[in-house]
Order: sequence, then structure tokens, then C-alpha cells
Amino acid sequence: SYIAPESVVEVSTYAFYGCSPDKVEFTNQKAFFEPLCFEKLNSRELVVGCLEERLDYYFKNYKTTLKKLVLTNQTVSLAEDFAYFWYLDEVIISGDIQKVGKNAFWANRIKTIDLPDSVQRIESGAFCYTHLEEFIVPENIKYIAQNAFANAKLKRVVLNESVLAVAEEVFSKCPDL
Repeated sequence: SYIAPESVVEVSTYAFYGCSPDKVEFTNQKAFFEPLCFEKLNSRELVVGCLEERLDYYFKNYKTTLKKLVLTNQTVSLAEDFAYFWYLDEVIISGDIQKVGKNAFWANRIKTIDLPDSVQRIESGAFCYTHLEEFIVPENIKYIAQNAFANAKLKRVVLNESVLAVAEEVFSKCPDL
């Protein structure tokens, strides 16, 4: 495992190129990550404060075997950030994000996700073609867009009273739901 001390404030391009630690963790919530700093990182788990760019900015061509990603202080919306991360099973996000953007987790193996209650919108295709089996809607979700969970492996969804609108075909082609 690699656990960076609080003093690490910047991670350069190719810093973890081809490395295979079981876990990589950054304790400094404001560390700056340069492009491709996690290129070909073959780690099971990555824990970082906040990633300001799309994930393909850090992992070129999604070449990683990353199974678990923990964003401990995420403040930007997620849009196509996790699409096509073939090995990603689990995502834990805390922070103050307002929405899960269009196609954010499109076509990956994600089985579990923990979203903060600050999320208010789930956009089109956000969890389309995922391996999610259960989704408990965060407390402040107001809107779930068209096809948000289409073709997912959902077996159970728990909506709450904050949901004001559910668009058409949100759960289309989810035969086990």
C-alpha cells in the first residue's frame, strides 16, 4: 500500500505508471493531480480528496484494474467520469456534489455506490448498463432523468419523498426489478 502524508500537495504525470500497490491513499484533501498521474495504476483501491477533471484525464484510455474508488471531498459533478471502467465494482463519494451527470457510470461493473445526500439530480444514462442490483435514492434527489438506470441489473430501488419527478423509461429493460 501507498499512503501519502498530508505534506504531499502535487502528484505528477505518470507518478504511478505500472505500479501495483493494493491501495493508494492521499490524505491531503487539496492535493493537485496532474494528467495521467494514475495511468496504468494496477491498484485495488484509490482514495483521494477530490478529482477536478474527468477521470480519463488521470487514467488514459481507462487502463486500470481499479476496483474501488473513494472520493472523500468531491465538489464537482460527475459526467461520464466512470464510464467504461471495466473493473470498478465499488464507488464511495462524499462531499457536496449536486448531480450525477449524463452517462456518469455507463457500462461498467459497478455493484455498489454510496452517494452523498447533497445530490439532487441523476441525469440520463447515469447508471445505464451497470451491475447495480440495489439503489437507495439519496435523501435530497428531486429529479431522475430518462434512461438513468436502463438495462441495469437492478433488483431493488428505494425512492424517498424528496423525489419530485421520474422521467420516462428510467428503469427500462431492468427485467429483475
